[in-house]
Amino acid sequence: MTQQKKDILFYKNSKIKIWNNILHDYFEKYPQRLTITPFMLTFLWRGYFADFEIKKNELFIVALNRFIGFDKDSTDFYISESILDKAFPNTKKCEFFSGYIRIDDNFSDLENEGFIILEIKKGDLIKEHNLSFSEFQKLKEAEKIY
Repeated sequence: MTQQKKDILFYKNSKIKIWNNILHDYFEKYPQRLTITPFMLTFLWRGYFADFEIKKNELFIVALNRFIGFDKDSTDFYISESILDKAFPNTKKCEFFSGYIRIDDNFSDLENEGFIILEIKKGDLIKEHNLSFSEFQKLKEAEKIY
């Protein structure tokens, strides 16, 4: 399986690659707002990629793009296009999202490492959890956390 292009979260002056698909339920509810990449890319099965930011304890989408073509002379190779305003014509606050966002770099789930989880409710940051391995496992069993 090809590793997917990760969405980005800007939080506390850091740029964090996240595993969550924050927009999944939103596009299930509003499929007409989704304009995906017009060709198949194994590293981008969703057809789009996004940047989020937590500002004043609120989660916002700040960029939403799709690839629309190729530029063999560019270092980026792919040409991207913003679809943010079509997908989010009103507010950019992620009021549709409630759940947990994992922001640590411990993706191998090593027992001796800590886990940092953001708890979000209707787009508001409720709490930053710093968890031990056992605490993380308990939360992972109860909730959908990657």
